[in-house]
Amino acid sequence: IGGITPPATAQSSEQLSVSSENRASLIKVYGRVAQVNENQFILNSNIGQLTISKQQPINLALDEPVAVTGMMGEQPNTLNAYSITRANG
Repeated sequence: IGGITPPATAQSSEQLSVSSENRASLIKVYGRVAQVNENQFILNSNIGQLTISKQQPINLALDEPVAVTGMMGEQPNTLNAYSITRANG
């Protein structure tokens, strides 16, 4: 599969559990876009399915591989995106 692959030093999903402990830290997740809405999208990520909230619209395609850096949101399994990186950079 082409595209984004996590670095060899990436933390395992056990270390990146979606919990309140991660809400104050930036985390990076990798995955494929499962659904797109105006200000959010669903990502099938390396730590499970997440709803990604984004500040500005971005044109993502279904099944597109992306890396997202952000902070866990107040709602379960939500990530407030700080940056979204496509497979081509």
